[in-house]
Amino acid sequence: AKQAAADGEECYIVVAMGAAKGIFTDVEKAKEELNKYPPGASLPLRMVAVAQYGKVLDDPHSIAGQNQGAGMKAGFNKRWQGWQDIRQMNEIAQKYLDGKRSKPEG
Repeated sequence: AKQAAADGEECYIVVAMGAAKGIFTDVEKAKEELNKYPPGASLPLRMVAVAQYGKVLDDPHSIAGQNQGAGMKAGFNKRWQGWQDIRQMNEIAQKYLDGKRSKPEG
């Protein structure tokens, strides 16, 4: 369940509209979540953050062997303007992950 994902080897956190929208162990499911937004829309800022062992990785361009940086061409309906956006969304993902890990399932 969610706890396993938060503690697991690799997981994917979808961040959009300044909030975490869900945590997934399957990158395809995370991509589906991003696809709920209009394709290629400039807002909201959104992406899939990737975490390993509870730590969000700095660079989300390449995840699970796929190129999120290529955006729609690679099936990622992501939107960021640059590193400032990425860092901000990574921070949101990390906070979300920390919250998940500190609370036991129940």
